[in-house]
Amino acid sequence: MKLRAVIERITYQNGENGYSILKARVKGYDDLVTLVGNMLDVTVGTALVADGQWKVNRQYGSQFVVENIIEHDSKRLAEVDGIGPKRIKKIHDSWMKQLDIKDV
Repeated sequence: MKLRAVIERITYQNGENGYSILKARVKGYDDLVTLVGNMLDVTVGTALVADGQWKVNRQYGSQFVVENIIEHDSKRLAEVDGIGPKRIKKIHDSWMKQLDIKDV
């Protein structure tokens, strides 16, 4: 199964192996969706297409376990209904700032 998501919040991220727990906005879901898996260099505002499977964790509830991130490109946000050019630019600019900070 594939989900198109925009990362809203990073709950946990291991800098060594990339294991992350993320909250994302996904079209068709009212609440934020929890994504878990190895996702290196994912920041808030990242748009991505994740390939994976749903599972239910006894403690944390429904989660989408990411097996492969197909793409993370802010330009793909244009494909999401309700996100216009101004918001895309803000997300992209924020993403670039985060990349600059990461490089330092």
